[in-house]
Amino acid sequence: MKIIENYIKLEKDEFRKVKLAFAYETINRIDKIINYHNENEEVDNDAIYLSIFGLLQSLFVAIDSLYDFTLEITNSKSHININKNEILNRLKYIRNDIVGHPINRRYGRSSVGYAVIKTDNLTYDKFEYIIYIKNKNGNLRVNSYVVDLNELKSSYLKEKNAIISK
Repeated sequence: MKIIENYIKLEKDEFRKVKLAFAYETINRIDKIINYHNENEEVDNDAIYLSIFGLLQSLFVAIDSLYDFTLEITNSKSHININKNEILNRLKYIRNDIVGHPINRRYGRSSVGYAVIKTDNLTYDKFEYIIYIKNKNGNLRVNSYVVDLNELKSSYLKEKNAIISK
């Protein structure tokens, strides 16, 4: 970590220095959010919802920060490919379904959907959500997904640690 901090400190281009510092700070902040989530547990549904929304958005931002950070240092995206990790690849869809666009979300060119978190079996570490998708022909498709937040956190940390150690 000191190597990274020194690298940022020695950067001469002020804007590049800011980009690196902010991306690195965000990555570290997300680690603290994950630690907080690991060390606490909510039982009230409203608090669980807030935790789900916050954690999903935090992980989404963390991945963006990892991409920017890696690209800025290496001038290449070849050193990071979150899409190879099936769990993290799914994160962007989960985040968009639940946090980004749960109402009136576009699926393809002619389908629209609505996503809702199920309240039964809702826990601090796991939830299920359903998407109702209607296509232009009026056909309704219902998809259900179970999300294990511990699995998402663990996958993110594994990828982040591998990238930072490079």
